[in-house]
Amino acid sequence: MTKDGLLEAVVVNYISHFVLTETLIPLLKSTAAQMDSDVRIVNVSSGYHARVEVDSFVGKKSLNRQYGETMRGKLYGYGVTKLANILHTKHLQSRLRSEGPGITCIALHPGVVATPGAEKHLTSLGFLGRILAKIVIPLFFLSLRQGAINSASAAAGKRIAAAKASADEAERKMYGGVYLMPVGKITEASKYADDET
Repeated sequence: MTKDGLLEAVVVNYISHFVLTETLIPLLKSTAAQMDSDVRIVNVSSGYHARVEVDSFVGKKSLNRQYGETMRGKLYGYGVTKLANILHTKHLQSRLRSEGPGITCIALHPGVVATPGAEKHLTSLGFLGRILAKIVIPLFFLSLRQGAINSASAAAGKRIAAAKASADEAERKMYGGVYLMPVGKITEASKYADDET
């Protein structure tokens, strides 16, 4: 728990991103008002968000819900924070669109990436986990460089810039509030990612 009484995973994976984004909104709006600007807010989520079910994100109690100390429980909690990132992205896009600054908000799954955290989780499963880490990570996980491609595409990709500059209103709004799978594929997030509670 943090000194504010929140789970550390919730703060690291969601609250800190939320606070940073909200703090930067005035600067992003003023930048978006400039000629030929292309302002985007990109939130990194995870495909794991689709494996969780959440009744509500209202209040500290719902944010602090713990799912157990097992690997499965920790992954479930991780998925909940990544679902929160998608919900924030969609809500923020809706809010900014009504205010008219021309900012595009995107949530994405970077792919299954060979991060130090992924290796730590596998090796924490004991002997079998260490063997799996040596075999599974090199064969099936993306490298850090490959894992960054979807984020870079969402943040600076020409396809999104071209859509935003289009004369067609539907095309201009095409990427607003979407969820992207690698690389740049607009995909429906889970049904809980459309819930406004």
